[in-house]
Amino acid sequence: MKMIMITMVVFMNHNYNIQITLLENKKFNIDNGLLYVNVNEENTWQKIENNTVLAYEIILLKIVDDDYKKTFYLFLKNTHISVLNNIVKIQALNDLHFFIKDGLNKKNNHKKELVDKYKNITNNILELEAKQQLGLTLSEFLDLDNLKQEQYITNMQIRLNLVEYKKDEK
Repeated sequence: MKMIMITMVVFMNHNYNIQITLLENKKFNIDNGLLYVNVNEENTWQKIENNTVLAYEIILLKIVDDDYKKTFYLFLKNTHISVLNNIVKIQALNDLHFFIKDGLNKKNNHKKELVDKYKNITNNILELEAKQQLGLTLSEFLDLDNLKQEQYITNMQIRLNLVEYKKDEK
């Protein structure tokens, strides 16, 4: 008698209740979703697991909403994320703007605008960093920090072909 052994591999898709709280206590919930954090400013994502606590100055998140079958991207500043018992609590200090993937290409006007914006931001950063050797005012220091965050956001929009999602889009 020949024995046949069958091995089953089951991948558990632990979905989360994702609760986002932003400035002025604005809240947004996704009842059935997955959460990923961008890694190395590339199209590489790390799934967030239970019993996790994270904090970032600026971060790009990918949220897969299983109820609506959509994938959204969020840029969040000064963010705290905790995951416990399949509940994700995200607190951040900015307004909520969802992004989605778009088929941007070199002929697309939006991508050209983003590339031009990125170049302009980079030039402003270089100017402030050169001036930093002599000393920056508090206002200039804050501008430099904001420009670096804006540079990150614009760069990731270009790399991942992200456009802002409007609620009326289907």
